[in-house]
Amino acid sequence: MRSARMAVAFSILGLLLGGVAASSEVVQAILFGWAALSLAMVGVAYAGAASFIFRKNPRSGQLPWHRKLILLPYLGSTSLLWHAARVFSRAPPFGELAPGLIIGRRLRCAEYPPGVRTIVDLTHELEERWPGGESASYLSLPILDGAPLRPDELKRVALQIASVERPVYLHCALGHGRTAMVAGAVLITLRLSSSPDDALTRIAAVRPGARPNREQRNALEACARFTHPGGRE
Repeated sequence: MRSARMAVAFSILGLLLGGVAASSEVVQAILFGWAALSLAMVGVAYAGAASFIFRKNPRSGQLPWHRKLILLPYLGSTSLLWHAARVFSRAPPFGELAPGLIIGRRLRCAEYPPGVRTIVDLTHELEERWPGGESASYLSLPILDGAPLRPDELKRVALQIASVERPVYLHCALGHGRTAMVAGAVLITLRLSSSPDDALTRIAAVRPGARPNREQRNALEACARFTHPGGRE
């Protein structure tokens, strides 16, 4: 499983940095130790404790200050990657996948399309921002970067999104893997697509960089069997 591999990878990186910290001068030891703790905690998150590690507020989309402090080396790197993608990407930040269903990357307040009624946030690692004057509802359905959902979880998430007030803005960090997996499940749940292939083709037409990894695609295919012939509910 990808999540298990990511858990091992982050844990090993944390141990390596911890070893560097142990043999460094005081200031360097503090910095390397901080980074080691941050990465080790992300490893624990991928091992199955993501909600405990990040503790993202489901109503505000914010992270507690103490979690931001401990995880700053990791959160800072993910934020830098997001800013770099925002600045250098030539792709539009979002696109309308179906009437009332808009997908894309995490947005700044000024970037939101007008009239959005529900914001669906698929990230654990990034805080949410939306225009203060907007009356949009916020729905936090966090998934770790690159991680799949179990098919039953993906089906439940798709049903939740299908039932909220539209227009909906659905996003992860960059609007790629997590967004493609969940948006595909929503299209199938709403019977706007007949198969994962059809759903992903529609998603790619709106957002060319949006594609699930292999395990995310497997989750989408298993979820589709709950809905379409060969896997009726």
